[in-house]
Amino acid sequence: MTSDTYQFLPFDCKGATPAEYAALNRHTNRMRLERLPDDPPVPLEELIQNLQSIPSFVDLRLWAARTPGQNEITALGNLSLMRTEENPHLASFDISILPEHRRHGLARQMLRRITQAAEADQRRLLMTNTVDRVPSGEAFLLRLGAQKDLVGHTNQLKIESLDRDLVARWLRQGEQNAADIELSLWEGAYPEEHNLFARGNQRWTFYIVDRATGKFAGYTETVWNPNRPEQLRQDMTGVFPQYRGKGLGRWLKAAMLDKVLRDRPQVKFVRTGNADSNAAMLKINHAQGFEPYTADALWQIVLQKVQE
Repeated sequence: MTSDTYQFLPFDCKGATPAEYAALNRHTNRMRLERLPDDPPVPLEELIQNLQSIPSFVDLRLWAARTPGQNEITALGNLSLMRTEENPHLASFDISILPEHRRHGLARQMLRRITQAAEADQRRLLMTNTVDRVPSGEAFLLRLGAQKDLVGHTNQLKIESLDRDLVARWLRQGEQNAADIELSLWEGAYPEEHNLFARGNQRWTFYIVDRATGKFAGYTETVWNPNRPEQLRQDMTGVFPQYRGKGLGRWLKAAMLDKVLRDRPQVKFVRTGNADSNAAMLKINHAQGFEPYTADALWQIVLQKVQE
């Protein structure tokens, strides 16, 4: 079977038919199973809400490949164009192909459509990411001559192995060492945010403020979705440089885990992404018991090189 056997059509993110959305959901869940074999599938309703609530400044182009006469999506390509003043030369893309349809030229056909759309929008640099559970992605990018820009891991903490005495100790130390810092919790959306919560996600944010000046000193946030109740996503954690060295990062992370233990007993593991170069955060995460779950890489390639 060659790529000429397949039918390639644009996919309307916000105006697809129920059958098209269902086919897209089956494809993305099969690909998700390959990358995250321990995770449950994403419900169809969540996928539809996610696509229909894409913000106006994100121009997402999708192409789906099918075998003629069949409804299943065998390959999917996307190009994300940010309509902002920042990085107007840059575009992100992704290609996913069902394992049994690989090595038939589908990636090359998808890439042709992606590069044509990127060139028409005057984008000069393409970025994408890979995960070690799907080694064919890295092999494809190496053949293109792409450069690995950032290497990191998704690290996972199993709640059953969490040292709860450590959490309690970090909480006490944070309160003792930073009496001039106030810790607070913010639940829900930040101003003017919609897409994250349209998917059913719920966010907790612990933040710290300098009592004397009222200045924001740092924060940590997690996202949880009732469709995947056993997992919690640890997002950003950061402390401004002038407030570092007081154990505030440990305090923030301990406060969050303490709340999770009390208010989300169904959570069995926590995942977070870290650059391998972020030694300070890795030290905190490793102390809590986070271990590598997947190896992730961010790649970039000049559009002209792809076309060549």
